[in-house]
Amino acid sequence: MVTLDPRRLLVLATVSDRGGVVAAADTLHLTPSAVSQQLVRLEREAGVALVDRSRRQARLTIAGERLADHGRRIANELLAAEADVAQWTGASGTTVTVAGFATIIKRLIVPLIGQLDIGHQIGVRVVERDGRLAVADLHAGQVDIVLAEVTGTGTLTTDPQAPRNGEGPSTAQLRTALILEDAYRIAVPADWPAQDWLDGGVIVDELTRHPWIAASRGSATHSALTRLTAAWRFTPRTDHECSELSSVVSLVAGGLGAAVIPQLAWADAAERTQLLDTDSVDAAAGISSGLGVRRIAALVRSTRRRVPAIELFLAALQRAADAEQMGIGTT
Repeated sequence: MVTLDPRRLLVLATVSDRGGVVAAADTLHLTPSAVSQQLVRLEREAGVALVDRSRRQARLTIAGERLADHGRRIANELLAAEADVAQWTGASGTTVTVAGFATIIKRLIVPLIGQLDIGHQIGVRVVERDGRLAVADLHAGQVDIVLAEVTGTGTLTTDPQAPRNGEGPSTAQLRTALILEDAYRIAVPADWPAQDWLDGGVIVDELTRHPWIAASRGSATHSALTRLTAAWRFTPRTDHECSELSSVVSLVAGGLGAAVIPQLAWADAAERTQLLDTDSVDAAAGISSGLGVRRIAALVRSTRRRVPAIELFLAALQRAADAEQMGIGTT
């Protein structure tokens, strides 16, 4: 009969989520050598190869990833057990740690913390982290909730800042709830005569000959720009490329070009930029721009027993997101 050490399954799951031994060692506060030894011992227990060492960066085999999923389940059950103990012992001061990207922190999380009348029940700790890095922290138990961009199927969108030494952390064993759809819009400097271009039916001609500012290649926002250029059949002159949406918006506000941005990112420069009405632009172009929306979801670990403090925050977050969605729809 095969007997597996559950602690080594936890190590295996961390290697999978962090994308390598060194990063996992940092998370687990172990040396890389100690992590490697745990993996070797687990392989002996399992009787199958769990790590593909033929590449420069070690990656898990199919069997390794399957066992890593079991490790995540064990981690989730441990967290649920800790929540039960906290409830039975009357432990107070429960803190919910929320990871998210800059725009969502500013537009949703910070106002929510200020409005929530739950200070005597839970505390909220905020960690700025993007996509796959945040999900790795979630699997490791370092954060409780992740707010991230997801695709229409619920998987994470590509994060250009994430490590490229693996496929990234799995979203298996996570509960995902869509909380907000943020429409992509075309933003232009405030002094561009966009309304005149629309009225004259030359909006597409004008925009295609002006410079554009792009988000980082591989990002969801860059993909939205790619959809637009494909629909309009033009190659944009991208004089600037930025990894932060706030930088994209600042460059638009400075008069340096047009950009495709999600509407939530626009608020800081509303007086110095203008958002074009998508329906009007599509009508002038005679074709859909195909911009679409970015979907923002809350991800939490999936456990048999839900943690009250996390559920309380999620419910308040959804109410705040619903209110924000109404504001987006009327802008």
